[in-house]
Amino acid sequence: MSKIPDDPVVRASYRPLSYIGPEIADIYAASSIIAGRAGAGTVWEAASLGKPMILIPLSGPGTRGDQVENAALAARAGAAAVLEGAQLSPATFADAVKKYLHRETYDSAVRACYSIAGISAQTVRALLGDRDLSSEKQMPSAEFIARLLLARFEQQAKEGT
Repeated sequence: MSKIPDDPVVRASYRPLSYIGPEIADIYAASSIIAGRAGAGTVWEAASLGKPMILIPLSGPGTRGDQVENAALAARAGAAAVLEGAQLSPATFADAVKKYLHRETYDSAVRACYSIAGISAQTVRALLGDRDLSSEKQMPSAEFIARLLLARFEQQAKEGT
């Protein structure tokens, strides 16, 4: 595990974890952004929950290259910042986090996440009700995904598919 920087603000809010198990759903729900590798599961889960991403894809000769492609797709959509190889440093990671501190940038990335997950703005509004996209009162991720699935089933039933 890496050392926590000396900055008191970072120390107060940063929790490095060597492994995350079933509690990942709670961590995603409590997160404003998701930083991680760019496997299909990570990208899909973050996108379907409307969580902007900082992706650090595995790359190089020992990989299939799929994480680089997943990260590129999320970045093109505006849902992720991608850091690879020589681009990856504590400073570039901090810059990627800082970009999401701007409300317009953050909200745009949230909309891009929902878009790449195939979730319409109308569906998001119906599921969130009066909650803001970046509201402190966001529902737990499991509840959101359950509501999303129910909404899709209802839509398919209406369409007869």
